[in-house]
Amino acid sequence: MPTLDFKPIQHPGLILTPHDLDAIKQKVRASAWAKATFDDLIAEADRWTSEGVRIPDRKGQWMHFYACPEDGTHLRTISDTEHRCPACGKTYTGEPYDSVVIRNRHMALGDAAVDLGLAYHLTGDQKYLQTARQIVLGYADRYLSYPLVDKDGKANANDGGRVFCTLLNESNWLIAVCWAYDLIAPDLSTSERRHVCEDMLHPAGAQVIRRRNLKIHNIQCWMNSAMGLAALCCGDGELAHHAIRSETGLEAQLEKGILSDGLWWECSWGYHFYTMSALWPLTEAARQIGLEASPPRYKSLYDAPLRFAFPGLYLPPLNDSGSGVHLPDRCETYEIACARWRDPRHAGLLQNVERRGRLALCFGPPDLAPAPPDTTESVNFPAGGVAILRDQTTLVTLDYGPHGGGHGHPDKLGLILYGAGRVMAPDPGSIQYGVPLHLEWFKTTVSHNTVSVDMSPQKPCAGKLLTFRPGRDAQIASASADDAYPGVRFRRTLALLTNGIVLDLCELSSDEEHVYDYIYHNRGAFSSPLPLRDLSSPIGAGHGYQHIRGPRSARTDGDWTARWDDGDAGVCLAMTGAPGTEVITGIGPGNPPSEMLPLILARRRDRAAQFAVALVVYKNSAPDVQLSLEASGAKAWRVRVQVGDDSRTVELPRY
Repeated sequence: MPTLDFKPIQHPGLILTPHDLDAIKQKVRASAWAKATFDDLIAEADRWTSEGVRIPDRKGQWMHFYACPEDGTHLRTISDTEHRCPACGKTYTGEPYDSVVIRNRHMALGDAAVDLGLAYHLTGDQKYLQTARQIVLGYADRYLSYPLVDKDGKANANDGGRVFCTLLNESNWLIAVCWAYDLIAPDLSTSERRHVCEDMLHPAGAQVIRRRNLKIHNIQCWMNSAMGLAALCCGDGELAHHAIRSETGLEAQLEKGILSDGLWWECSWGYHFYTMSALWPLTEAARQIGLEASPPRYKSLYDAPLRFAFPGLYLPPLNDSGSGVHLPDRCETYEIACARWRDPRHAGLLQNVERRGRLALCFGPPDLAPAPPDTTESVNFPAGGVAILRDQTTLVTLDYGPHGGGHGHPDKLGLILYGAGRVMAPDPGSIQYGVPLHLEWFKTTVSHNTVSVDMSPQKPCAGKLLTFRPGRDAQIASASADDAYPGVRFRRTLALLTNGIVLDLCELSSDEEHVYDYIYHNRGAFSSPLPLRDLSSPIGAGHGYQHIRGPRSARTDGDWTARWDDGDAGVCLAMTGAPGTEVITGIGPGNPPSEMLPLILARRRDRAAQFAVALVVYKNSAPDVQLSLEASGAKAWRVRVQVGDDSRTVELPRY
């Protein structure tokens, strides 16, 4: 078996060396923010020393079970045995909820051991060392006694850990425990070191975590860091090689998992940042043994969010991403980026936050030389497959990229609309995976702003960019997704004009007749002059349609309009007519699910369907909007949109 040759770690030296710890002390003396962060660290360490260490006698459960089964809202912990839904008020007891609280306690103890170890080195106070010892040695005493059981109670299952029911959480925890061990190892006896390594760190990495291989994946990055840190602590060159240089090791994750435009391949901002957090421990430990495991693509992982971000540094919830990412809330790993690359754009992001986290204290430069990120230019991410058209006030995205694996959604050629200082037409994102609504709504096509065929979800697929023309009065992006529905040709073109006007042209065709639903969700109070009537039954029995409440319907052959009023702003929609159009309205789950969003479905039955739409973001009062479309030769459509007294004519590509 191949091995990685490295000098034994001189503890502490896994993540931080004595020189690094001295630099932290100097930073605390010189910088007010560092002193405040140090004070936070000491306060947390004091809390643990005063409360004492209570290691649970059983393993932790899957955190995605910790949500209300009725509405999907994350539960609030009232006590170890009481768990309340903040939306509906229902209180849950027993399993699996009680063991999720146990999971959180295990995680907190691992993090506490790191804080205590740092507090000991930065102050020299023995009380922090003794409490850290209790945690690390306490887990070493118990580790092999925890059963190998997964979240479904299956013994020796592929995904079951010992302290946790998933190898992901086992890895999260083991990374912290390895770092904590490194900090206190010089103050342990030889027999205690052997006990920690032989009865916890090495079996956790080499036997428990290593038995699963997820190839190129965010979880594999966590597993690699856990195995790699355990290997370096225990002196196992073969396990270290597996974690760093195997076909699924750290170097392969950096090279294959990060796309050429800097997006993580799962195309989810939630997992993009989750992967950042998974990669840094092993990349930093590799640096300490003389390996520079940071190719140019690693830096691009940090650059991409700054290029993509909406106004306010918000990243939308593409695929499984919760409700989206507020970049200042997830930017602590940029402290390491600043230390390694000194990019003023990274510093510009940190300038927007209060620097008070552990990574800031350990790695962050004392002073920043910032350059604010530019979030006003249109940009295309060709590998991740998202085109963003934007000006000073309005932004619209077109998602045409790869599916994103198990965290992907069936939403090809979906759009997100931002204007008037808010996201008007959102992507649904995701909720706790253990809640049925996650699969029944959030991972369906009808929950996204795209087109569905025959009321069924799209097939997992990648689209193709056809046109991207930024920087003009009419900025244009076009893409195709012919594999979303076999036998159906699917094209979408978006054009961003000035003054909050978006043109949207969806074209679908097939040799057979289908039901085509143009789907659009928007925040605000919905209204339309159409003669809508209540439907007596749900509009569908599955694929998300069953979750559309209060459906109403109207039929029209002509042009029609609708609007959403959201306080001091809103969106007007105008669609050109077609014979036999049925317009269905209703409300569907937002994110959180307790926020219900109005939606429209424009339904047409034929072998082909064309949906020509104008979306106009307005402030204060809604304008009148009219739209017309006609062919302009074989390769273009001439679109005329009138918003109040403002008339525009634009030519869009015809495919």
